[in-house]
Amino acid sequence: MFQVPGVCNGNPETTVWCHSNKSTDGKGAMLKAHDCFGAFGCYACHTWYDQGKTNRATKDAQFELAFRRTVLYCWLNGLFAVAA
Repeated sequence: MFQVPGVCNGNPETTVWCHSNKSTDGKGAMLKAHDCFGAFGCYACHTWYDQGKTNRATKDAQFELAFRRTVLYCWLNGLFAVAA
């Protein structure tokens, strides 16, 4: 769902859960963000998001797109549901 141009390997077999790197989502020193703040991404996109040499604003914007795509995918495929 990250689909980073020039980075994404497009191989679903390498898909991993990419946790947010934003402090507003719970990320801190030695702490991952809560699991609900994540998105699907290939191994290459995940590495780019965590270690790539680009600015934080670019990474945050890419994460936001990936997060929204992931939430929509989960809803459309019955992975999320409203509890009654």
